[in-house]
Amino acid sequence: MTSNWRGLVTAAAWAIAALSTTPFTSAQASGYAVRDLGTLGTGGLTLPYAINDQGWVTGVSYVGDQRQAFLWRPGVGMQSLGTLSFDHPESAGLDINNRGQVVGWSRPADSWFDTNGVVWSPGQPARDMGSVSVVAINDRGEMVGSHRVSADGTVSALPEGFRAGAINNHGHVAGTMITEQGQHVFTLEGGTLRELPALSDPFEWALAEAMNDHGLVVGASAQGGDTHAVLWRQGALVDLGDFGGGAFMSRAYGVNNGGYIVGFGTADGVGLGEQRAALWNPNLEMFDINDMLQPGSGWTLTSAMGINAHRQVIALGYNSVGEYRAVLLTPMPEPSSIAAFMASGMLLGLWLKRRRQTAPVRQPAQHSRI
Repeated sequence: MTSNWRGLVTAAAWAIAALSTTPFTSAQASGYAVRDLGTLGTGGLTLPYAINDQGWVTGVSYVGDQRQAFLWRPGVGMQSLGTLSFDHPESAGLDINNRGQVVGWSRPADSWFDTNGVVWSPGQPARDMGSVSVVAINDRGEMVGSHRVSADGTVSALPEGFRAGAINNHGHVAGTMITEQGQHVFTLEGGTLRELPALSDPFEWALAEAMNDHGLVVGASAQGGDTHAVLWRQGALVDLGDFGGGAFMSRAYGVNNGGYIVGFGTADGVGLGEQRAALWNPNLEMFDINDMLQPGSGWTLTSAMGINAHRQVIALGYNSVGEYRAVLLTPMPEPSSIAAFMASGMLLGLWLKRRRQTAPVRQPAQHSRI
């Protein structure tokens, strides 16, 4: 290969690599395609709670007035995960790992408040955890909620008063505990509890919603009657801000290992109709995801609930006919990225054509019949 052609192929390879490494820096740097996840019933409400890196989604879909846990998979669609038994009318899927395991709850008919923890694993019957609640699961199969559950099913107590809300792949846990100052966020690493700061308030309140493998914790904290989306990074509290609506209201629900955060903020006033799904990039710049949808999508998104390693987002919103649904948002490549990909493909195509034209003709080998 000549040095000129080697340079062209190298440039093409770098262009292709750039497609997956270009950082998100502005509301125009990337767009999202919207996919309605549908419902288990006819016209029912669907709430997404978690997404894994394969794009599998779990949550709740209403069938009539009953909640049903679901699993949505690309190419398969939405399927009910069912309940523990015929006398359990309701269930919910709360988290999913990259092995496709879902944790959540199933409610017996004789109680509106008591639920059984449940683990749904691919190809296996639902596992009844009894009074042990499970709200989060990592890729090793470790679970947390009211207790800690190891991958082999061993149940152990958490520190007294500590309620877990998230667990990462290192086994580190984030959750809440009531203190004399209010409800505070704590992390639990190697048996050591660490209290995280809250925003100033007469009665301090904070909540952890998600935690990534680098120890970033996101959630919310109260201040002066408002609720702020917050990030805890290396033990320090960062106020993630709002869109500047009539009242300060924002909340963070998810964070991926790349440092992208999703949630919601208020815009142009107060109320559910004024909520807007939000995304914060690793520089903590805040964007309205509605500004990133493909033109004419017909959707208004009010909350973003989770984000995976490929920056796919699960969100809530209403469509052009007013149906409130769960949607999956998939990033679309930038126009510049498409151009780079096409250019790199042309360069590789030209090189392959030239190589075929200049390759020596090989004579067929002579084989002996003996």
